[in-house]
Amino acid sequence: MEIINYIYIKNGKIYLSNDYEFSVETKKFITDYDKDKTLYVIDYDGIGKNRPNVDIYQRLSSFSDLWIDGGPRSTGDVVDFVMAGANKITIRKDIGSHIDILHLRELTECNLYLAIEESSLMEDIKSFSINAFDGTIVMLNEKRSDVDFISLSYLKNLAVKNNIYLFNSQIRSNSHWEKIGISGIFAPMARKTEV
Repeated sequence: MEIINYIYIKNGKIYLSNDYEFSVETKKFITDYDKDKTLYVIDYDGIGKNRPNVDIYQRLSSFSDLWIDGGPRSTGDVVDFVMAGANKITIRKDIGSHIDILHLRELTECNLYLAIEESSLMEDIKSFSINAFDGTIVMLNEKRSDVDFISLSYLKNLAVKNNIYLFNSQIRSNSHWEKIGISGIFAPMARKTEV
């Protein structure tokens, strides 16, 4: 099971946690923090304001494979993310559901992932062709670090044929998720040195 480190971008600044108390300059982040094989970038400027930080993606792509969650709303947005260095792109169900995935497959070989909320997991899986995506990210309820029994059972069945990743800032790596077939979980970015 993969453990993928994540960071947040908000107001053009990098944060290691969603409390947004301490930002890190991009240049300092690149030199002072442990690099992982893949870095998951949650860009709240792109998701909430439709102003993705493509310039920051370009700088980050110089040291890490990037998985961008920047709220693409069009095919053009996805192409911009790829040109900025993204290897994987998350398309959120609530803002990118009209993007033509099959057309994107003709334009790029970038891996595409569908992000859905745990609260609507079962209905969203039925309404989307998840087979068009390389995997699905289930955004777990932030108020807890586990899932309810019905969702857990559904995830287990879904993971048999699909790449399922879990995101929740409270989640911790444990063998429980691996046993039910989850492909990966997201973890906060680790510091190399105190900054």
